[in-house]
Formats: sequence, C-alpha cells, structure tokens
Amino acid sequence: MAVAVYRREPSPVDYARAAWRFRVSLVVVALLSGASFYGLSFLIPPTYRASASLIPVGDSNPLAALGGLGILGAGLEGLSLRGGQGAADPAMYSDIVQSRRVLVPLLGMSFSKDGQGRPVPLIALLEPAGTGEERVQKAIKRLRRLVSVDLDRRTGLLRIQARAGESVVAAGMANALCELLQRYLLQSLTTQAGENRKFIDGRIAETQADLERAERDLQTFRERNVRIGNAPRLELEEGRLQRAVRQQEEVFLTLQRQRELAQLEEHKDVPILSVLDNAVPPVRRDWPKRGLLAMLGALVGCGATFAWRLVQGGPRSLVPGRNAA
Repeated sequence: MAVAVYRREPSPVDYARAAWRFRVSLVVVALLSGASFYGLSFLIPPTYRASASLIPVGDSNPLAALGGLGILGAGLEGLSLRGGQGAADPAMYSDIVQSRRVLVPLLGMSFSKDGQGRPVPLIALLEPAGTGEERVQKAIKRLRRLVSVDLDRRTGLLRIQARAGESVVAAGMANALCELLQRYLLQSLTTQAGENRKFIDGRIAETQADLERAERDLQTFRERNVRIGNAPRLELEEGRLQRAVRQQEEVFLTLQRQRELAQLEEHKDVPILSVLDNAVPPVRRDWPKRGLLAMLGALVGCGATFAWRLVQGGPRSLVPGRNAA
C-alpha cells in the first residue's frame, strides 16, 4: 500500500510554538539590538521643537460695516471694494509662512545657540558653506522642512512650530515667524485699505461733479421758471431735479464716511493675530527618541533572528510531517 505524505500550512500557533522554542536566543538578541540602537541614538544630533500659538482677532476690516450706510444698501460690493474679508484667509497662513517673502527675512535674523553667545544669522546655521542665491535656496528648502503651521478650523487657533538643533534657536524661530506673519498680514491689509481709499477718492471726485451738475440744472430750471403755478409738467420736472440733487448728496456723504474709515484703516496699527503663547525653549528634545529607538532595535533584532532560525531549521521547525494511509 502506498503512503501519501502531505504537509499542512503553518498556523499562528505553530509560529508561537517556534518562538517559544527560540525564546532564549530571541531575548538575548533583542536586548543586544535594543542596547545597540540606544547607544547609536547618542550619535544622532538632537533636534528641539518649539511652538507658538496665535488667535485671529477677527474681521479687521471695518469697511465691511459700511454696507448699511446711505443709499448703498448693498454695501461695498456695489463699489467693488472687498468688504468682510481680512488680508488673507486663515487657510492660507501655512502657505504664507512657507513663502520666500517670510522665510528670506527669517534667514537674515540672528540667533544665539545658547542664548548668551554671539548671535549668528540663521542662514549660517542652516547652510554654513556656499554663497549667493544657491545658498539661499538650499537654506529655504531646509527651512521649509523645519517649519510647520497647524490651524484648528473649529477654534481658529493657529500654532506655528519650528525645529532646530538648539532649543533657544527653535523658540526664536517660532517667535520670529509669528512676528513676520503679522507684519505681512498688516502690510497686506494696509495696502488693501490704501487701494480702497484711492478708489473712494476717485468716486468722490466723480460724485462731486455729478452733484454740482445736478445743482446747476435745478438752479437753471428755477431761474427760468420763477412762477410754476399750476403747471403739472413743470412741477414734475422740478421734483425730478430735486430728487437727483438729493441722490447725489446722499452718495457724496456716504463716500465721505467711507473715506474717513478707509483712512483710519490705512494708518491703524492693530495686530491681526493675537499671540496666545510665545514659544519658549523646550526642555526635552524632539528627536532622537531614545526609548522608541531602543524598542525599534529590539523588534528588528528579534524579528531578524526569528526569521533566520526558521530559514535555518527549514519547514520542520514549524510543521512536522504527518503520514496518512
């Protein structure tokens, strides 16, 4: 009678039993590998992460409140002015912080490694070698990996984080980014307000000319028709001319109010973002995480040893053969 030999697929229980048989070697290798990774972590330069928190003040454009003034019931939309919007959408803050317009001034700022020594430009810390535009581009590329912006859309909280090899430098970078972001937003808002003011000035000149023309037409009509009497046509014409004068007067007064507010907006110095927490030098490093690396080393060593023992022992190390008639 022929005997058929077959083998079944190994199950998780078989792997567990094999690991138990190899437990001594696995534990020894895991300890040695974990200790090696832990020791090697001291060779990795430390990195510190500092963060600063900001809160948007809200709608910083008071021109949005002009919507209900005078006969311009539709508000600034009727004048092609941007009402109800700030200098930038908060969703754009991350792109603004990562832009050259913000990062290039940051590279020119000086920071002290320990907070007491001679300040060194940030570009010298990131790219000690090189000159010209190539050095700037390399520094910006590296800086973008060290800077991040998180926005909580529910609360509006903005958190700017910066990483550096020294805790003092990391905190200085985060605080400097807050200042540069506020400066950019304020400058953008001021520029927008200036453009609005120029537009309003042009509309005031046009409206004043229309008002003077309407007043002259009314004056001419009254000079030619001193006594209207019971002439319905003349009464209607006089009423039409009076309405035209009142309409131009209301437009002119509304634009005057808008110009006053635009001038205030253009010259005000109110921060768009309120700093909730300034960045402070972190006490603990962000990387390397030596405990995590030790655990990773233990897992890698244990897994590699287990796989090697399985390959060395062959199929019988997992599933012994079983005969069936």
